[in-house]
Amino acid sequence: MVTGYEPAVTILQQSKRFSNAGRMAALLAALPEQDRSRFQPIYAHFAVGMIRCDPPDHPRLRRLISAAFTPRVIQNQHADIQEIVDELIDAFALERPVDLIGEFAYLLPATVICRMLGVPNKDLNRVRDWSERINSIIAGMCPLRQAAEHTQGALLELQEYFGKMIAERRRQRLKLIPMRRAGEREEVGYAVPVSYTHLTLPTSDLV
Repeated sequence: MVTGYEPAVTILQQSKRFSNAGRMAALLAALPEQDRSRFQPIYAHFAVGMIRCDPPDHPRLRRLISAAFTPRVIQNQHADIQEIVDELIDAFALERPVDLIGEFAYLLPATVICRMLGVPNKDLNRVRDWSERINSIIAGMCPLRQAAEHTQGALLELQEYFGKMIAERRRQRLKLIPMRRAGEREEVGYAVPVSYTHLTLPTSDLV
């Protein structure tokens, strides 16, 4: 584990030595060979996406989604974000210590990003649950095969959920999030930080 600023910057700048690519494949390689074919959806999912690639792909994908996170866009969401902050703080149980990570720092960006993606409030807990289950394989809190089962089940459910949402947006000729255009067929693995997952879409669905 690296904790200092300078060493962290050095590592981030040495993508050939400290690569983001292939980490999940290396982890799943520890499974018995007969089990690996069962988890191909995990291999395929974690093989792409903005947070699992190196330069030059990583900065290219960052530029594509940067339009969704400009200061002006964020400022326009100030009132909504403040409302979410107030709701989370109001939900704190005063009779016990508060887990600021689990009850605030995690939920705030998760809720904001879900709303950006058009997830209705009634589905927020479902998306959060899928997120936690997908992350179980990274957290290392249970045996690898069990974690892979949890991750794959949640991953397929999450992909089905957003697949239906995207199909409905297409039917209504609506966009998912604003993006910088880089060609109609540019494929983008959009990283949703809360769930460490992504959706691979043409930019025409996102711009």
